[in-house]
Amino acid sequence: MNTLSHIFHLGWLVKILWYPMWISAYIVKVFSEMYIIVISLFSISRYFVYYSLAKPSVELTQNCVKAGIRVISGLMIFKDLVLFNWLIVVLEIKEYKEMERILGYYYGIHLTYQLLLFLAAFLQIPILCSTSKAEIEPSRPEKLIYFQTVLIAFSKLILIPTLLFLLYKGINHSVLSAIFVSVDLLLVPIAVQISEICNRPTAVRSAELQMGPV
Repeated sequence: MNTLSHIFHLGWLVKILWYPMWISAYIVKVFSEMYIIVISLFSISRYFVYYSLAKPSVELTQNCVKAGIRVISGLMIFKDLVLFNWLIVVLEIKEYKEMERILGYYYGIHLTYQLLLFLAAFLQIPILCSTSKAEIEPSRPEKLIYFQTVLIAFSKLILIPTLLFLLYKGINHSVLSAIFVSVDLLLVPIAVQISEICNRPTAVRSAELQMGPV
């Protein structure tokens, strides 16, 4: 009986899954940060291409996307390594006041690419409201990226007043800051899935039109 109770006790399972769980969470975190920066940069570049006099033929190629993913992912991992090593040094020398500075740098970096996201989404507004037809029709991957940029930014803009209201009600600002940072872990995958669902019928219809009547 003691053996059976030990088997069904979940403490050992928690210990086994503890490190893989945090590693998986970190991978999702890096992916979310990288993805927001990449789609923001591509969306901003679209604005300048759209209003360019030369109208260069640019397309979101697979090599371009892979290069952006590699560079931004490397920068995100390097940033985390620097802050993590700094945290270890602070804990070793027991200068706990420095932890607030580390958090300040982390939140500052996070806020920087959130502002980049808002800028990218804001630049899409005149393009979406423009009545003139673009000379270069964006490809489906490009449309997905522009849609995701606006959707994620709009969702974050809705979240900000909610967090401010909770702050006014007395919720700890550290908790709200953690929510604002970690919400990307759920928001980015959801936005990707929504954009795929919303753009899939258009892709199917265009394929049927290209095939023509049988």
